[in-house]
Amino acid sequence: MEVVKLNNSTWRDEAALITRARQNTVLCILGLIFNLTLLLVVCLASRLRRSAKYQLVASLSLADLLIGMIYLPFDTSVAFHRGQWIYGCSLMFFTYGLQEFVMPTIASLTLSALCIEYAVTMLHDVTPAIKRRVVLVGVLLPWFLGSLALVPVFLKRSLVTSDSFTEPCVHKEWSFPTIVVLIGLFGFVPLLFLAGSLLFMFLSRCCRPADERMAVRAIRARSHGIVLTHEYTDTTFACLISIVFNLPFLLQFSLHVQCGDTSCHTSEHVLHVLDVLRAAESVFFPVVWMLGLEFRHGMLTSCKCCYRNCGCRF
Repeated sequence: MEVVKLNNSTWRDEAALITRARQNTVLCILGLIFNLTLLLVVCLASRLRRSAKYQLVASLSLADLLIGMIYLPFDTSVAFHRGQWIYGCSLMFFTYGLQEFVMPTIASLTLSALCIEYAVTMLHDVTPAIKRRVVLVGVLLPWFLGSLALVPVFLKRSLVTSDSFTEPCVHKEWSFPTIVVLIGLFGFVPLLFLAGSLLFMFLSRCCRPADERMAVRAIRARSHGIVLTHEYTDTTFACLISIVFNLPFLLQFSLHVQCGDTSCHTSEHVLHVLDVLRAAESVFFPVVWMLGLEFRHGMLTSCKCCYRNCGCRF
């Protein structure tokens, strides 16, 4: 098994390694607890399980769960091994490609699907069959497009430049335009689409007077047997968290690939802080959904049924 020494200042500083290990451990534990709780409640509560919104939320929570199960444990292990990756090159590229490109793309596109679902329901009469197809596309398409990011990562065997990882893992150095295209397709474009979807949701909400918004959705829900559990506030907060946490990282990441080890000492530390914030999304997202009124009601009902051990449906 190949042992790779990661060559940047954050991996050479022992104090930074200890801090990184502690941060990852806390994020991993909290992320696993919150996301598993969210998935469990959605599976148990039939009202949430039939909701188009919470089907998409469950898909997003599964992506966050993978960050806590794959990226954070491996990154913590590297910190414990003083910056050495001992698991082989293929797993290294999969792990860091997952964090840098795949999961942010999935999160941005899934949140976009949530915004579009809200807006379409406000503006148009949607049948259950169309609703199911929209949710299916909203769940599968982000995972498919996000997974495509791993293709160029493995083909070129490099995430950024040869200054980031040592031989034998890096065989080819990427040109700067190629890296910009990768960051654009699996970074800026999903965020731009998310911002547009958020604006679309906001405009659809403004098209209806306040006293008609939920009434329109409730009438359509009753007429088609659809369970609507889509609160506006939590979706808005989740979208803003994604944009605020990802955009600075992508900008700094784009600047970082232009400089070498001697000129990027400050940039590497800033990039590390932004990367931690990006990983913290896996903790913030489930908290946002769990604070919603509908989720709290579903969780309370689930706890009551589990306590009574009656196997009832609710």
